Amino acid sequence: MMNQNDITHTDNGAYYDRRPSFVFRLVPQGALHTGLWESGTWNQVQAVRNTDRLVETLLDLKSGEAVLDAGCGTGSTAVYLAERHNVHITGITLAEKLVGVCRIFANRSKAAKRLKFALADYTATDFADNSFDKVYALESQSYAPDKTAFLKEAFRVLKPGGKLVVVEYFKRSDNLDTEAKSAYDRMVAGLHMHSLVTAKTYQKQLADAGFGTVEMVDKTTKVLPSGFSWTMYGLCTLPVFRLAELIGVIEKDGMVRQASGCAAMYPAFRHAVDYMSVTAVKPAK
Repeated sequence: MMNQNDITHTDNGAYYDRRPSFVFRLVPQGALHTGLWESGTWNQVQAVRNTDRLVETLLDLKSGEAVLDAGCGTGSTAVYLAERHNVHITGITLAEKLVGVCRIFANRSKAAKRLKFALADYTATDFADNSFDKVYALESQSYAPDKTAFLKEAFRVLKPGGKLVVVEYFKRSDNLDTEAKSAYDRMVAGLHMHSLVTAKTYQKQLADAGFGTVEMVDKTTKVLPSGFSWTMYGLCTLPVFRLAELIGVIEKDGMVRQASGCAAMYPAFRHAVDYMSVTAVKPAK
């Protein structure tokens, strides 16, 4: 299995492009992100929607705002936000196949005219300076080898006074014990992420990029049930995928690798990985 430090940013686009499009339309709400189990949550569909609501609350959207979804996945969160708020959302991803999935979901939406999806690298976009009122990244920055490049680009495209919202995985410590490091390595490499940073390191990266008014909130306990569900999925499907890979039905280093990463999610959340929300503001001039 490829080491996470060897993964390039463009590798991640290719990773998703190798998946059949229908797979992305089978997951809860069409979403690729982790669900938050708030009080009263009964299933994974509700949990995934809770994560969308968290992003919605943190963004505090105002009518007419321009919003960038940096690493938009299937576009499910962008569609959810655009249907509930009179905002214009541009979603970008490195996976061409995901752009197609995003457009399918958008075309079915009553907010289709305010949604746009494109193939682009969120660390080096063609957007003009000060283009967006809000930028958000939902579990997408973990795929970037250079986190600082994303933060600098987000700062550049945000208008003065604009807000960045990040909901993401963070490494709990740079000095994990053997058990924790094993879970961390299996999850990160299996899910094709790049190395994660600690919350402390990320705070410094935000400050170095120019952001102020930073707030980070730990949500790890609320994703433990989702982590458990993904671990059960990984453990149950891993033997099937291994057999399918062995007889040549599926590609090597694909679904087996992903299932291995999923199987490690619960122990990783218990011992090595934090799930946090982050808000940061570009100072007004």
